[in-house]
Amino acid sequence: MSNKDENRAELVPSQSVALLQAGATSLVRRGVQELLARAEADEWFKRGKALWDQQQYGEAVECFQHGLQLDPNHADVQQSLGAAYYWGYGVPKQDPAAAAIWFRKAAEQGRITAQFYLGLMYYEGIGLPQDHVEALSWSLKAAEQGNSDAQHNVSVLYSGRKGVPQDFAAAAAWSRKAAQQGNVHAQFYLSVMYNRGQRVPKDLVEGAAWARKAAEQGDPDAQEYLGTLCQLGNGVPKDFLEAAEWHRKAAQQGHASAQGSLGMMYYHGRGVPLDFVEAEGWFRKAAEQGDATAQEYLGYMHYRGQGVQEDYAEAARWYRKAAEQGHEPAQRALDDLLRKMKAAKQEGPRRQRGEQLQSQPTK
Repeated sequence: MSNKDENRAELVPSQSVALLQAGATSLVRRGVQELLARAEADEWFKRGKALWDQQQYGEAVECFQHGLQLDPNHADVQQSLGAAYYWGYGVPKQDPAAAAIWFRKAAEQGRITAQFYLGLMYYEGIGLPQDHVEALSWSLKAAEQGNSDAQHNVSVLYSGRKGVPQDFAAAAAWSRKAAQQGNVHAQFYLSVMYNRGQRVPKDLVEGAAWARKAAEQGDPDAQEYLGTLCQLGNGVPKDFLEAAEWHRKAAQQGHASAQGSLGMMYYHGRGVPLDFVEAEGWFRKAAEQGDATAQEYLGYMHYRGQGVQEDYAEAARWYRKAAEQGHEPAQRALDDLLRKMKAAKQEGPRRQRGEQLQSQPTK
């Protein structure tokens, strides 16, 4: 080979080198294309999220689907589609199985909300076979990243669920972590734990303090519970006025037990003026939701004509509803009332015949 040919060979790359350079160029081009697609998918996600927050769910889902076409592995889009199918928003129908598929894809990429929902779905057996071990596994992933709902669920799972080793110390610790973040469910759960001495040493003052935190956030279970603590003086000074206030807050949210408790306070005139009409109204609200004690009281008020017209048939109807739930005082009251109604029915014709005899003229 001449010097001229050698110089030309140095200037012209070999075939293998040329192929490597072409491949590198292709990879760079593909990488740029993927970055552009990812950026465009991000824009579709942001647009969809804004529409979702405005409750324009159909348009939001369309945006998420556009984003998914550009980037099939976009975790935020996957998580959002999981939520759409879980709640049935913006899709033809609620589809827990589809929700589980999308949540899993996002959860495996570390998305906290998807991990929480996947744990919840395993816990409740929604869209997936019920599996408390799997529920704990996914809930822990979200809990360790600070999700307070997942932390509360981990606490519940460690308290004793099928397949999960019972660990009261862990249950209390996770419940406290969630409660300290302001999670109302955890605050109420921790309150009950302290008041009953379950999983933690019994401490009525601490229990009442956590109940108050949850109640002040508007949780009706905590409000009703705090009302009862105020009535009994458990962990707080006994105060019927405050008890009535908390029962009322929960009752106005439709809490059946609180409605019954408020009815009881009006019936006995504790913390509120004695008022049978008001008591009957609250007892009725609770009774219509199936509260057996309220049904018994409503039956008694119709029997005695307190706040309503005396009506044995209506009294028997409410006594029967409570008795069918196994409420023994209502069953006894119903038996007694039915005997009286039967005796009155038999006495009627006898009394009528006696009055007819007395009205006949003497011969």
